[in-house]
Amino acid sequence: MRKILLFGLLLLLGMVYGCTTIETNTCGSGYHFEGDTCVLDEITTTGCGSGYHLEGDSCVIDTTTVTGCSESELEVGDECIHLTAAQWLVYDAIEGTVSLDNLTITIEITEGEVTTNALIKLDESTYLYEDVNQTVTVIESDETCTAFIEAFGNVESSNIQCFEPAILFFRNFTYDMFFLEDMVFHLDESAYSLLDNFVNSFENATIDDFILSISNNQIIAMELYITADEVPLQILLEIIDVNQTVIEIPETE
Repeated sequence: MRKILLFGLLLLLGMVYGCTTIETNTCGSGYHFEGDTCVLDEITTTGCGSGYHLEGDSCVIDTTTVTGCSESELEVGDECIHLTAAQWLVYDAIEGTVSLDNLTITIEITEGEVTTNALIKLDESTYLYEDVNQTVTVIESDETCTAFIEAFGNVESSNIQCFEPAILFFRNFTYDMFFLEDMVFHLDESAYSLLDNFVNSFENATIDDFILSISNNQIIAMELYITADEVPLQILLEIIDVNQTVIEIPETE
């Protein structure tokens, strides 16, 4: 069996992007409406409020905030981007998943007729990795992480550098990284680099395909097809027990 997911997966950092809707029916502090224009109050001489810009002595509504975006459009900065129905499905699923902080991810790795299973549990700043040989529980407290390693009936603990499991790579996904083909969502090759830290857990691995499964505005499964040391592997990741995952902290002697 190829090198399986082990404790010490590399850090994978990501950012979640959102959009901000600017109000268009009120003036900023120190201004009042005259017709469709926000006019500077006589007692105030400073800048305009959010959503307005100064023209002469008046605060004028930014043109990009007057009409807003339609229901089929996504507001990104000053732009309204039209999304297809398929793109909205991916967008809503990613938005409904990236912020989850309590879940379990089951891992099934298939090489030929041999299957290996593992899982990762996440509960806010505590997570657990478990396979047939060991269980690793990592607890973060006051920016310090403690790892409890259970193997062969023994439990050892040590302080380690805090990190986020590489399996959480999906937190960096965006809707435009996927395309629909034969009713299946595939990750575009240009985004394969987001999986590098995870895929590098396998020796000499390259990605052949990545498939996303969604339901009820959440990611429910991911299928990764890779070739490692010239051997094809299929990796199935399923997200379960959302907001129902419990991690038991082991006791040391």
